Amino acid sequence: MSITHQVGLDHSAALWYSEPEDSLQSLIETFTGLDADDLIDQVVAAAATVCSTGYSGLVQVDPVQESATPIRLHTPPGDPLAVEGWLQDGSVLKTLATRCHPIRLPRDSVLGHPGFLAVPVPLATREEAYLWVAGRPFDHRDEDLLVRFATAAGRAMEAARGFEAASRLLRSVHAFARRLPRRGGAGPK
Repeated sequence: MSITHQVGLDHSAALWYSEPEDSLQSLIETFTGLDADDLIDQVVAAAATVCSTGYSGLVQVDPVQESATPIRLHTPPGDPLAVEGWLQDGSVLKTLATRCHPIRLPRDSVLGHPGFLAVPVPLATREEAYLWVAGRPFDHRDEDLLVRFATAAGRAMEAARGFEAASRLLRSVHAFARRLPRRGGAGPK
């Protein structure tokens, strides 16, 4: 499989330039167009859609400190089930920080539990995170679906971070290349 197919481009998308700075600049612009924060927002919103609920979020966990920090929260307008407060006031964040497997909590309106499902997001970095959905009872099929979605989301988030890092490196290559004398006797621009 060609590299253009691996990164999602077809051969007709490749543009050829006479100047190396033009092709570097084009590559930098392509890589810069992928914003990791926007991707996280989209992943969280899509998790709610995939699991047919209005609530979802991403939590970063630190198992050493046994702490969890909400990174993104997607709720319906007005948060009718008060999930945001439930997350902050309850022990669910502590539970996420001390576990490394999916967590499913039943819905119990008497106790104020909205129904909750959280799964680890596999990341290649040292960071650990959970993708969660809430707002209804969840079963093993929902768990399997969210695990698969979280795996894809983790790969996408890692790829976005990789593109950000590549874009920084390409900017330095571009800056360095602009300082070099041109072949054929022309000096720097």
